[in-house]
Amino acid sequence: MGKGTNIVARKNRNYLLGGSISAFSAFLISSTTVLAENNLGGSIGLFTETGSSTWTTDEYGETDWTESGYSFSGSDVSAGWSVNWTMLSGSTSSQNLNLNFTVTNTSALEQTFYLFATDLLNSPIMGSSLVGGSVSGTYTDLNGDGVMVSALESGSIYTAFIDASSFDPFDGIVVGTLLDEASGSAGNFLTGTFAGSAFGDFPTIPGQVGPEALLNYGMLLQFTVSAGDTVGLTSSMAIAAPAPGAFALLGLAGLCGRRRRRNA
Repeated sequence: MGKGTNIVARKNRNYLLGGSISAFSAFLISSTTVLAENNLGGSIGLFTETGSSTWTTDEYGETDWTESGYSFSGSDVSAGWSVNWTMLSGSTSSQNLNLNFTVTNTSALEQTFYLFATDLLNSPIMGSSLVGGSVSGTYTDLNGDGVMVSALESGSIYTAFIDASSFDPFDGIVVGTLLDEASGSAGNFLTGTFAGSAFGDFPTIPGQVGPEALLNYGMLLQFTVSAGDTVGLTSSMAIAAPAPGAFALLGLAGLCGRRRRRNA
């Protein structure tokens, strides 16, 4: 894999994703097209130095449909990794995507993983949206020499986005990042954790004002992990059309917060 960088820009803010993954753009374009044409649920794509794979609902693993969404689970192996996942999509007051994903680096070298999980919107959200998400995780040494895991240089392990049709260059709208520049390590046969963190969690997820969304929403997980070791991440993203008066309430909450800080 190349040593270049990809910059994800949202208005005046840039997010450095790191790494050159041109092969991944073909996957993202094709999978988004397939989802739109066949009205399927969602898909997961994984790209590494030792090969890439994509898994789509109703085509791989096991998909169980419900009245409000679906559950999508499965596993796969390659020459350099083994993975298993469970992805849940549901719609109540918001449309939400929850992902439990575990990957083991079975190669003899440190390896960088890019995981892309996306779900189609039930319907476009015009004007403005409400967004939010969360992530937590563990990392475990399996071969007795310790484990190290980290975000890419100046990047984030978790990135939430809407309306992406190409990854390289990334053309989605980034609405939040978590575990920025995070890293962790653990000793021989031990496990470490990334404490849970969230964005858009006031008053509840999704509670952050976002842009309009027309096609899809999802999460990008990217990290480097030492040889022979495993990483498990639990992540979520939710998006909703704001109810009447929602933005006024958010503005009032911000005003109250400023007043409390001045009083303090």
